[in-house]
Amino acid sequence: MLSEQNYMIMKEKYGDVASWAIWEQAGSTAKSNTDSMTWTQDPDLLQIINTGFVFVGLNGSSTHGDQKDNFINAWSNFHSGYRYQHDYKLRFALKGTKYWGSYITDIIKHHSEVDSSKVKRHLKQHPEVIKENIRVFEEEISYLGGKPILVAMGGETYRILKENLGYKYKIIQITHYSFTISKEDYRCEVLERLDSIRLKSNDADLHRIRSHNKQKDCIPKEHMSSKKRQCVILDGPISANELKANTPIVSDRYGVGIVKSISYDDYLPLITMEFDGKEIKEHLTSGFMHTYHL
Repeated sequence: MLSEQNYMIMKEKYGDVASWAIWEQAGSTAKSNTDSMTWTQDPDLLQIINTGFVFVGLNGSSTHGDQKDNFINAWSNFHSGYRYQHDYKLRFALKGTKYWGSYITDIIKHHSEVDSSKVKRHLKQHPEVIKENIRVFEEEISYLGGKPILVAMGGETYRILKENLGYKYKIIQITHYSFTISKEDYRCEVLERLDSIRLKSNDADLHRIRSHNKQKDCIPKEHMSSKKRQCVILDGPISANELKANTPIVSDRYGVGIVKSISYDDYLPLITMEFDGKEIKEHLTSGFMHTYHL
């Protein structure tokens, strides 16, 4: 549980740029009460806060004014009352799940821009901005304690996190909540992605997986190619041609296995795999496959 001391430090240092995945209940409309901050006064707030996950956006689309004055409006980010806001979809997606109460922040701080393409261009021209914000981000989440799973909301955020912190943290990519999608479909997509990627606590093989610089031979040698001994954890989009026949893989659902063949079903890649003699087929839908591969 987050200590009261660390909570107050985070509130003072990051209350104007971050928040928690806690919202008041929607009222008569799906967007209603998204901007209500009465939850911050809950005496049991520290018990509700979840330090196991951090949801990360690219940058703030607006500053929301000075949120730290007297701590009255701290944590207002991701809790917009703007009529065109999409924060309500994130509320709907996480309500009643184990991800409720997670920390939410942006990887690029104090850079208000709605157009993500402009943000990408700025970062390309000023790589030092990424380096500095990664430093700030690591300090920021250090107050949570442990090693939270990072949930990147959007492709550019995922790229930045993976390139800079992929060797330290488990990173998962989900669609950004501003994407044109119904709140119901968004919830299904997000929960399917988050629930399927988590490692089984009783699977010894999976818990031996680490980033490719940290541990070799983490999959039994009989499943490994002599030319490929390093483990790469797959957390993001891939194309079908990155999975070859006879590629050893580790699935969070089925354990250690091997790719048998790749075909196409209504233009979607269909991967045939074998786990302990059992054949499993899975579509590579939307560029994602919930497995790990070498």
